[in-house]
Amino acid sequence: MGGGVSVSLLQSDKLEWLASMPCFRDLDDEKLRVVASKAKVIQYKAGEVVIQEGTVGSLFGILISGTLVISAKGPSDMEVELCKQSPGYFFGETAIIGDTTTTATLKALESCAILALTSKELHELAEENLEVRSSLFKTVSLRMKQNLMKIPIFAQMELLLEKKKYFKL
Repeated sequence: MGGGVSVSLLQSDKLEWLASMPCFRDLDDEKLRVVASKAKVIQYKAGEVVIQEGTVGSLFGILISGTLVISAKGPSDMEVELCKQSPGYFFGETAIIGDTTTTATLKALESCAILALTSKELHELAEENLEVRSSLFKTVSLRMKQNLMKIPIFAQMELLLEKKKYFKL
């Protein structure tokens, strides 16, 4: 986790943000309140690294204000900007659930606020709640399928795959 500063957010706002995420949207109000009670808001300054590529997944986050720049090391270890993300973008679940390293660096382009859960908190929630675990696995699976479709040869196959009902994006 980066060196952000913890700030407060109304419980109702936390619930609204969490309910908008694919991995939590099917939870009942009671389970959603449990997730919200563990989530913290972390503020990052412009230029501050939120997640560093190649580090062990330790943070699940929802960008609630500001802009993040997503980059990865390209040829010759040069940093390549992949995209910019705005509020509503969520990240970190794949590295945490897969118990692997992160595939990109996330840096605050401007002052940003992240609604965050640590890997320990996310694992505890998944162990305590079957619905959370199931939703997280579905979210990771969907994210992997979406990323796969960005690879040109697979993108060409998208219509065929949807036609055969393997999955629908």
